[in-house]
Amino acid sequence: MILDISPNLCLDINNCNTTIANCLSFIEVLNGSNYKKWRQDLDIVLGILELDLALRDERPELPTEDSSHEAKVNYDKWERVNCMCLMVMCRSMPEPIRGGVPEYENARQFLESVKERFMESEKGETGSLMISLTNMHYDGNGNIHEHIT
Repeated sequence: MILDISPNLCLDINNCNTTIANCLSFIEVLNGSNYKKWRQDLDIVLGILELDLALRDERPELPTEDSSHEAKVNYDKWERVNCMCLMVMCRSMPEPIRGGVPEYENARQFLESVKERFMESEKGETGSLMISLTNMHYDGNGNIHEHIT
């Protein structure tokens, strides 16, 4: 079965040779203008690798000596997946972008911080483009399409 999710991401689900490194290569590096695409690729890859638990579920309570075996296993699994999510996210960001985002021990909080940073910059960029577009004046030379672009 072939799963075609985006133009750059097509995985053969039946192929057991699909490695983590191959999956990670499908995540487009975050460059400031591609947040939505980066997030989509990240969600798909983390889901395929079954590493999205830390993004879906809250951190379980720290188990005590009296906690059940299942509670201890769930906590350990969440901690491992959370750590791997953070590594995947950081790997897909260049250092200047990574340095501009506060460090978190929780993947969900880290991702929310990245989202806030890029959604704000996207709003500012959209506002600047709208101002530029509304202040343009056609001088009558050439065609309008060329004037706008």
